Amino acid sequence: MRTNVSEERFGAHGDHRDPIRLSRGAIDGYRYRRVFLSGLTHAVEFGDSPILIGERINPTGKKKLREAYKSGDTAYILREAVSQVDAGSHILDVNAGVPGIDEAATLEATVEAIQGVVDIPLQIDSSDPKAIEAGLRVCNGKPIVNSVNGEPEVLANILPLVKKYGATRISINPQTMNDSVLEAIGRRHTSEETVKAFYLAREVGFDNINMDLIAGLTSDTVESFSATVDKLLELDPENITIHTLSMKRASNMTKASMFYGIEEGKAVSKMLSYAGEK
Repeated sequence: MRTNVSEERFGAHGDHRDPIRLSRGAIDGYRYRRVFLSGLTHAVEFGDSPILIGERINPTGKKKLREAYKSGDTAYILREAVSQVDAGSHILDVNAGVPGIDEAATLEATVEAIQGVVDIPLQIDSSDPKAIEAGLRVCNGKPIVNSVNGEPEVLANILPLVKKYGATRISINPQTMNDSVLEAIGRRHTSEETVKAFYLAREVGFDNINMDLIAGLTSDTVESFSATVDKLLELDPENITIHTLSMKRASNMTKASMFYGIEEGKAVSKMLSYAGEK
């Protein structure tokens, strides 16, 4: 099997390769490529062990970080960067999407400042093409670019851009390939748009694509989730990451007290088991 299936829990991005499946792949004549990200002096290889991506420099749901961005408190942001590296993060996600600020200028300045105190690779996280280019322009080494959505106009602007600046891997994240589940969780894209985004990325020249799924979404079932896994395997991306649903304190689902019980937990376990078997 060519696709690596990994799990994400508690904010840690895993990228695992099963030695049994590796041996099977070698027998089938398929050789796994070695894929690296790099900062100024430090490189990270995908595939040999779990990869931890620190996401505390992402203002979503973080009031103190949003205020730090608005007030220009770079020291606070740098402390968050250093503490994540000290805690074992291999890559740092950098996001400056705060309403009321110049995201492009702020992201550029933040990337430059962070690179002055840590040397691990970065993940440039934005849906704004101008902000992404600003971050990539000053980023040392090869980063990840995160949060590209499937809208045709956005993809037409961002995919050539990240290719130009040498981004190593892109993630196209359907979350599910069931359109009724997408509607239930308030997503604006469709499964068809996900497929189109995947093939457009291939046309631009990307040969290292990750796709994210979430096990345990509202109204999803084991059968529906299994069908989603099968559809992604047909596309044959280089990596599939399975997330388990995490309830953010400020999310609408948390406010509505939509918490999972034992039966839902059993269903999620079956979803993860099916993905692991594939």
